Amino acid sequence: MLRRFPAGTRLYQQGDPADFVFVVVKGLVKLMLTSADGEETLLFVRGAGELVGLEPIGGLTRQASVYSVDDVVGSYISSGVVTRAVTEAPALCRDLVRELADTNAELAARLADYSTSARQRVARLLVRHGTAYGTSDNDGIRLPPLTQAELASAIGLSRRGMERALRELRDSGLVDLGYRQIIVRDLVELRRMAGVAAPETLAPARSSAGDPPALSDREPGTSRRKQPADELGAASRSREGAGSAIPHQVHVRLGAVSRTLSPGEEVTFGRSSRCELPVDTSDTGISRCAGVIRADNGTWFVVNTSVRHPLAVVDDIGFRSVLPPRRRCALQGRMRILLQGNAAKPHELTVEAPLAEHPSMEPMADEESAMAENAVLLTLSDRAVLLALFAGYLLEGEKYDPYPRTYAAAGARLGMEGTTVRKKVEHLRARLHAAGVPNMNGPAALTNLAEYVLVRRLITKDDLRSL
Repeated sequence: MLRRFPAGTRLYQQGDPADFVFVVVKGLVKLMLTSADGEETLLFVRGAGELVGLEPIGGLTRQASVYSVDDVVGSYISSGVVTRAVTEAPALCRDLVRELADTNAELAARLADYSTSARQRVARLLVRHGTAYGTSDNDGIRLPPLTQAELASAIGLSRRGMERALRELRDSGLVDLGYRQIIVRDLVELRRMAGVAAPETLAPARSSAGDPPALSDREPGTSRRKQPADELGAASRSREGAGSAIPHQVHVRLGAVSRTLSPGEEVTFGRSSRCELPVDTSDTGISRCAGVIRADNGTWFVVNTSVRHPLAVVDDIGFRSVLPPRRRCALQGRMRILLQGNAAKPHELTVEAPLAEHPSMEPMADEESAMAENAVLLTLSDRAVLLALFAGYLLEGEKYDPYPRTYAAAGARLGMEGTTVRKKVEHLRARLHAAGVPNMNGPAALTNLAEYVLVRRLITKDDLRSL
């Protein structure tokens, strides 16, 4: 059963009996080791899809305390279920061994960092946390909200040494600092300073806060190594009666190549020829492994696995949204994924995904009232003008253009003057405004009108045949 934990909640304490393993479904947790004199050391940060507290396998008590860094969703799995799953599932044993080997490798890398300067040590820590658990936005890569004292303890620095190193990085323009907030501005230069090579084709092995598990230690085109949390969660559901929705198949097409995916399968796409769906291998403006399509908890997602290049997702209505690196987007109905490289036009994947099922889609009373107020009768002439203006949203491939056309261009399609088109549109906006439709005036009125008519399907792709 899934449980939610607010930020700062202690999931278990060092020294407690170990009678369960915790599976992180969403959010981040931190493992803190307390010494005999009360000093705390940050051991690890763990995120979605990862296991915490494997002591029951070795018959140990809790070796560290675990706290939620942000709002966490997860599940406790009893030691009995863990023991039976390890005994009955050899694949799970192998994955747990790999998980422990990864942890040992992480510890070894951190010990090796002790031979470097304080500034380089901090740079390596920021690269490690940023690529594994950071979230990207317009400002850069935001690291998990850990204190500077916690970060200092992870790499054997004093708090003053940590503050001095962070100030140097800030003054160099590589990071921004705030209360419990570090934003990496220039990951490439930070990697160079840290002496860490950039990953050639893969997203980091750990996942971002709130994001799905990222690609693990594999090359594009090979099967994802199933994480221990996957199999252990499945064992727990079968033992304890919990379950989750299973999505239907999804169909993916890139040019003449198509794939049909069933639950548990995934497909990668990008510039590398080792991806299942390779895009133009000569277009260096596209990441080697640009993304992956996979199911999670009954829903199909596209995950942007690039470290720097965004993707664009176009829904069945024609609206385009940007998918930043390290983020994912749910796929429903017919959608398109655009990869903008160095070519003039983006490369396009077409996805046919099942629609989400909702218990009830009946509008509430106030929603019905609003729909009645917004109802405006459109004439055939109105529809023709709207279609000429907003056809770019409905077209696909190279002709897709999610912006309103000019009045002159729309008029040319209809055989009338642009001023006539403008007057018809202004009259329609005035009628909609009088009926209670918001945002029909102002500098963005034409774009808002496009959203209104497309969302309500007052014009559709079927209408394109009339142009």
